[in-house]
Amino acid sequence: MAVAAYAPSVVRTRIKGTEVKIDEVTDYPFRGKIAMTVSPTSPLRFPLYLRIPAWTSGAAVMINGRKFDGACPGTYQRIDREWRPGDSVEINLAMPVRTIAGFNGSVSVERGPLVFSLRIGESWSQLHQTGPVTDWEVYPTSPWNYGLRLDPADPSSSFAVEEAPIARQPFNNSAPPVVLKVKGRRLPQWVTVDDSAAPPPPSPVRTERKEEMVNRPIDETITLIPYAAARLRITSFPVLGEDVPETKR
Repeated sequence: MAVAAYAPSVVRTRIKGTEVKIDEVTDYPFRGKIAMTVSPTSPLRFPLYLRIPAWTSGAAVMINGRKFDGACPGTYQRIDREWRPGDSVEINLAMPVRTIAGFNGSVSVERGPLVFSLRIGESWSQLHQTGPVTDWEVYPTSPWNYGLRLDPADPSSSFAVEEAPIARQPFNNSAPPVVLKVKGRRLPQWVTVDDSAAPPPPSPVRTERKEEMVNRPIDETITLIPYAAARLRITSFPVLGEDVPETKR
């Protein structure tokens, strides 16, 4: 039996002629804890394989409350034992924030198995309807052209993770189960082309700063939400460099 993807679920199958039920309880992919109850109808020995994702910085596996060593990111953890009704398996996957390099030196942001996008306000209007099919257009109601302020030595430390209760529809723009907060700054030179965002300007982006603003913070705290919760998406972000003095004219 191999567990290749984690989700709230119940599996019933037969192994060597014996009925086996596995009940999985988890808030994955928003949280890293997975709890499974393995219940064969009678004691049965078979190997259980657990996928340990490559992105995790650490994984802990517990069998009936006791640590099972050997979990290694990017592999399947093999547990070969005699299973008894009600045996518990608990997996804890660390979910660090990661930045992935992209076009023009931009970065995308991931945490666990999720990719994150900027939270953008949305204005929807109906164009026309043909039978059951409706055409809509959507425009942003909030700024979108931000560069990120990241610590060059440790970009992941620039993000704060905030978790919230998981709703029936978790991929929701206004109330997703997890968001990332990070400092950013609007980039006036990053504009739209043909009603879409132009390619991100090359990073690091250095912006002019007026002399009288030197001691005033102009970075903002922006919010990133899971990619599937956004309908308008900025997912590759320029990275901010050092400010440069304003050019005297």
